[in-house]
Order: sequence, then structure tokens, then C-alpha cells
Amino acid sequence: MQKWMVSAATARGAVGVKTNIGAIVPPPWAKRMTAVWCNTLVGALLTTAESVGGILELEGTGIESQAFPLDQENMLTGGDSSLPAHIIPVNIPCQGLASIMGSTTMDDTVTGAVLNRWGCCFEG
Repeated sequence: MQKWMVSAATARGAVGVKTNIGAIVPPPWAKRMTAVWCNTLVGALLTTAESVGGILELEGTGIESQAFPLDQENMLTGGDSSLPAHIIPVNIPCQGLASIMGSTTMDDTVTGAVLNRWGCCFEG
């Protein structure tokens, strides 16, 4: 059995500041996380020579803390942009109903409000 879950889109923090972007509670039957991803929604905020990137960290009861790199987006000229939801295969033991917190630390130069969300897949 598999279940894909996703957090709400949440405003990310300032550059270099670890910011909580939401918790996901695994279904009661979950035994492991098999995939994880994070999406950065930039919209029309990037200007020429700005970039966006960072890391996703997962922490919680019942899982070992994990960190994953986010893809980096480099804007050559101003316009719309967002980081794709690059799905990373993992094999992380977890406990059903034990909340897993996602946090991002961004290392970019974006001056506007950017949203992040993360998601994962559980197996029983």
C-alpha cells in the first residue's frame, strides 16, 4: 500500500534562516517513507541574475533527521520561475501517526515572498 501526501504552500523565511514549512502525519499503517520532494513557488519575483535554491530538512518523532538539496533555479533575465518538484527516492523508516516536520533553509537572493511546500510517499 502507498500513500502520497503534501504540505500546504507556506511562506519561506529569510536567506539562511531555517523555516518550518509544515508537518505531514503518516497514515497509521506507514512503515517507511519511499520518496520525498520539495517545490519552491517563485512566480514573477525573480529579476535578472537572481537565483533560488536551498535545502529541505525533515525531523520528527519516529524518523532520523534528514537533509536534502533543492534544485537551483538561475534567472538569466526577469520573469516567472519555480523549482520543479524533483522526486528523490528514499528508504526512511517511520512510525504511523508520528508527525514529520519539513523545514527549508534557502540560500538565494530573491527579494520577494516565495512559497515552499514538501511532500512524500509512505509504504506500509
